[in-house]
Amino acid sequence: ALIRQSHAVLMDLRGFARDNAGCIFEIHELFRSVSLDRVVFVVDGATDEALLAEIFRWANLAAGATAVPRVFKLNALRGSTMAKLLDALAEARCPPPPSHAAGRTAVGLGPA
Repeated sequence: ALIRQSHAVLMDLRGFARDNAGCIFEIHELFRSVSLDRVVFVVDGATDEALLAEIFRWANLAAGATAVPRVFKLNALRGSTMAKLLDALAEARCPPPPSHAAGRTAVGLGPA
């Protein structure tokens, strides 16, 4: 399984909607298979964020976890935005100690 060998995982959920059943399956697999500290979920203005938040809640329940996903909102492909995305991936590659990660919130998504 490639996912277990990867240092960081980026899942592109730009334009995510209810009809993306394959993505829903993959989200559940990520919650079940790897530490979410290593995952960055990328969304944009076309992403159904309410649905995504609900799927994150269900994936946490199914995995018996309380993980806070790292969500990056990508609204434009500008240099400064891409630099921030690369920073998020670098942090996923080398996550901060657990005491720092506990305060992280899902960017762009409503309360759990």
